[in-house]
Amino acid sequence: MTAKLRSAIQESFLKLALRKPVDRITVKEIVEDCDINRNSFYYHFEDLPDLIEKVVEERILNIEQLKVDNQSLEDYSLAVVQAMINNQELIRNIYNSKSRALFERKLYTITGKLVREFLETRIVPKYDIGLADQETIVRFYRNVLTGYVLEWLNSPVHDDLNTQFKRVFILRKGFFERMLERAVIEHRTAKKR
Repeated sequence: MTAKLRSAIQESFLKLALRKPVDRITVKEIVEDCDINRNSFYYHFEDLPDLIEKVVEERILNIEQLKVDNQSLEDYSLAVVQAMINNQELIRNIYNSKSRALFERKLYTITGKLVREFLETRIVPKYDIGLADQETIVRFYRNVLTGYVLEWLNSPVHDDLNTQFKRVFILRKGFFERMLERAVIEHRTAKKR
């Protein structure tokens, strides 16, 4: 029952967020929509920002859903981009509210986790790369992915983010591999010293 109620509260918020600005949604509206009392809301969420954070984390940028069958860094990146596109109206509503910083923080965290997981599961077992270089690669790709998404959210013209990202990966083909090769060489050189 607890999980169902938590889910119902999130669904109510999502429904309301598609109809009105996020900053105008109240706990009162959510509890009335769910036919529950305020205490039930506060049992599951500290406040509205906590609810928004959980919705972004669990519903919009769910890391488990984003990493299904992703074999390359491009696949991981396109999964995040597709999540943005699928929830575009809701994301723009959250992004253009007081919760912008919260959304940006979550986006950075989740894209960083995805890139790190890709590196640790697909790359590190094959390449001898130092920890500092691993972290540099994670930061670089996290910032590229997040920066591109944030620029798209700030753009008055809503270009096709998916097509743009595919084009970026075509233009940078071989770049990631060269980064890895250089990191391996640097790591081997450092070991010999």
